[in-house]
Formats: sequence, C-alpha cells, structure tokens
Amino acid sequence: MGMLIDNRSREALLVEIEALRLRLEKTEQMLQGYESVYRILVETMNEGTAILTMDGVILYCNNRLATLLQVPPDQLIGSSLGAYVTPSDYPLITSLLENHNQSYDKQELSMINGEGTPIPVVFSCRILEFPGNQRISVILTDITERKQGEMALLTSEKGFRLLAEGMPQIVWVTRADGWNCYFNQQWVEYTGLTLEESYGHGWNKPFHPDDQQRAWDAWQNAVTNNDSYSLECRLRRADGIYRWWLIRGVPVLNRAGNIQNWLGTCTDIDNIKQAETQIQIAAEREHAAAALRESEALYRAIGESIDYGVW
Repeated sequence: MGMLIDNRSREALLVEIEALRLRLEKTEQMLQGYESVYRILVETMNEGTAILTMDGVILYCNNRLATLLQVPPDQLIGSSLGAYVTPSDYPLITSLLENHNQSYDKQELSMINGEGTPIPVVFSCRILEFPGNQRISVILTDITERKQGEMALLTSEKGFRLLAEGMPQIVWVTRADGWNCYFNQQWVEYTGLTLEESYGHGWNKPFHPDDQQRAWDAWQNAVTNNDSYSLECRLRRADGIYRWWLIRGVPVLNRAGNIQNWLGTCTDIDNIKQAETQIQIAAEREHAAAALRESEALYRAIGESIDYGVW
C-alpha cells in the first residue's frame, strides 16, 4: 500500500515537473521573441547605442554606432568607449560613467571616428540593473547637421550685423509679434537712446508727438495683416531737433511661409522734405505772382476802356 502511494506521488511529481518544463520553454521562447524584437528596434534606431560594463567597455553595439564611428562592430566590442572620445571631452565622459547612481540626458560632447574626425553628439546613459551586476546603456545622437546649421546661422547673423553696422541708414529687426530685438549703432547715435531703452516698444519714444499715434497704428496694421510697413514721420535727434525719416519694414518668412521676423530701415529724408517744401513755396509764389499779373492786366484793360481819366 505504501509502495502504491509512493508511485502515485512520483507520477504526480513527474507531471508537475513536465508542466514546469513546458512553462519554462514557453517563457524562454517569449524571452527570445522579446529579444528578437528588441534587437530589431535597436538596429533600426537612428541613434547609436551600446551596452557597457561599469568600466566603460563595450559589450554590445548596434550597426548605427559602428557606422557613426566608422569602426567595424567586432572591433568596437571589447574596446573602451572612452577611446572614441576627443581628449578635451574625455574627463566629461569619464565623470558621466563613474557616477553610477545617476542617469544623464543630452550631454553634448565630441566623439572621434575611425578616420580621426570629430563628430558632435548628444550623449545619454542609463544604469541597467541585473541580478548580481550592473550595466550601462548608452545612446549617442549625431548632431552634425544641427551644428552645421547653427554655424551657418551664426555666420549669416554675423554677416548681417557687419552689414547693418556699416550702413548709413538705421537698421532694425523685430520678432514676428512686433517686439523689437535689434537696432544698429546708427539708431543709438541719432536718438541718444540706449538699446535697452529701445527694445520692445521703446522705439516709439523719439517720434514726434503728432506722429506717434499714426506710426503706431500703421505698425499694428502691418503686423496684424502681415503686410509691409512704410511711413514718413519725424524722429527726435539726441539734441532735440526733429528730422523727417522714411521708415520701411518687410516681413521675413520661414520655410513654412510664416513670419519669422521683421527687417526694416530708417532713411533720413529731411533734406528732401525741405527741398519739397521750398519747391512748394516757390510754386505757391509763382501761382500768386501769376494771379497778380492776371489781375493787373484785367484792371489795366478796364482802365483803358473807359472814357474818363483814371489814376
């Protein structure tokens, strides 16, 4: 009777062991499936990624990282990630990797590819906890195009400032909403205002009292309707004298067709306005003289036509 119980217990134990083995196989298959999906995701990333030991040795890397560094994957694996960092940034990456209790996002540094060319990247790392050990997950994002764009923008901005500061006209720039963010030195020298006093809507201060509202309305209309801006008005010089200026501004559009900012100039037209005034005065005088001559001729004709003497 005892032997029968033992056999039954043994059979039940074998069944339980078999069920456990099947569950383990199923779990292993699921893990393999997850690993396959993970590898597909990692290999299709635009970023270079790697798994490191806590000492910074590369245990795994995707093909994107190998392409970025122009080094074969089998050569990268087993090497130190620090070997592909510029000397100036080596202390930074060493510090990032040694701080095991912290994770870092978006740290900019320069890597070196197989040809010795620096590559600007954004560095991110995470600590991965495994039973009995730790690993470091690293993601490197190539920002070469962004850096080139920033350099091109910086160069174009520098060129614009050199051009603007060398122009005889006043040059100004505003944001899309009409908030002024740049005046060249000619504005400062003419108005006597500092740049801090002129930024924002401070540009309205030197306008003649009779022109301020007109200038403001015209500017608001241009900003609201995304239209060009053109106005003749008087601006106060640093010594208190008002002179006539022609102010023009045009919206600068980005690639999407939206206003990025406004670019404008102020041109001194006071001499032209004075000449126009003199011409107008001369024309009025000529008109008055002509009227006088016409009136004189008329009275002379009347005087000659009567029978008695007139004096």
